[in-house]
Order: sequence, then C-alpha cells, then structure tokens
Amino acid sequence: MNRLLTTLLALLISAPVWAERDPQYLVQTTSEKMLSVLNERRDEVEKSSDLLIQITDEIISPYFDFARISRLALGKYWRKATPEQQKVFSMEFHSLLLRTYSKALLTLGSEEIRYPKPKASKRADRITIPTLVKKEGSTKPVAINYKLYQKKELWKVYDIAIDGVSLVANYRKQFATYIKREGVESLIAALQKRNQASRQ
Repeated sequence: MNRLLTTLLALLISAPVWAERDPQYLVQTTSEKMLSVLNERRDEVEKSSDLLIQITDEIISPYFDFARISRLALGKYWRKATPEQQKVFSMEFHSLLLRTYSKALLTLGSEEIRYPKPKASKRADRITIPTLVKKEGSTKPVAINYKLYQKKELWKVYDIAIDGVSLVANYRKQFATYIKREGVESLIAALQKRNQASRQ
C-alpha cells in the first residue's frame, strides 16, 4: 500500500499556472503527463537514480506544500521542536519523500486512472480530488484522495489518502511513536542517516 501511495503522489507534475487554479484539472492533467514522461524516459531513469530524483524534485515540489506536510506529520511535536530542529526535519523529510517517490516511479505500469467528481469541503479553500486507479492484473480500482488547499488562488497538495489511509496521519503515528521513545533530535538523526544511506 505504501509503495502505491507514494507512486501516486508522484503523479502530480508541472502544469500551466492557470491550471493550478482548477484542482481537478491539475490532478488529471499532471497525472496523464507523468505517465507519458515515465514511458518516454524509462530507460534513462532506470539507469540513473540521481536523474530520477532530480526529475521527481522538479515535478513535485511546485505542487506540494512540503512545509505544511512536515508540520502536519510531526503533529504536536512540531511546536515542541526548536526552530533549527523544525528546519532540519523539514529538509530531511522532504528528501525522504522525494527518494521514496522516485523509487516508486519505477513500479508504474499502464494504470488506468478515472476521475470522479471532486468532494467539496465545509471550507471554500479546501477540496478533495478523488481518483480511481486500476493497476494491471487487478480488477478492483484503488481509491486515491488528493487533499488540497488554496494558497493565494493556487492549489497545493497537503495530504493524500489511499483507501481511507492518510499519508500525513500514517507518518504522524510513526513519528510520534519514535519521538516518545527516542526524542525529536534522535528522529532527525535517523532521517539523516537513512537519507545518507540512500545516496550511497
């Protein structure tokens, strides 16, 4: 499930600025572009993990609010962390997500993606864009909900839920368990170590 979740996170790539003002169009257009890019450059990215990571950074960062995702993932411990710890955690968490996404890209096949009607929120600046993903060999589509909020007229992704499981909530639970046992500084060190090992 985690691999599919991170794979689908990576589906959002560059689109015209005006398209960012229509969240469903943004999700649909960039998802289709991602499948196209993956097919065109599969040989290249399979041979170079650095290139895959670079591409992932370029196509994800403009449309995901990683700062917000970091705050939500750390939960109540964000306020307890020092400004320096917050800064380093956000940087390492961003790196972790990018590397996870980039590896997940290689697992993409010829999925069929459908786009049901968006789900409105009580707040005008929040919306959920559902997608149904059918993978090869599977008869039941997987429900993926992209959660976005409006920031200066543009829409940013701040969470994704797959079959009802929230990315943010999942990480928040893992991090909270670790912090209770080892502390914030230890969590950051663990993320740094993991990221460093991935670069080797």
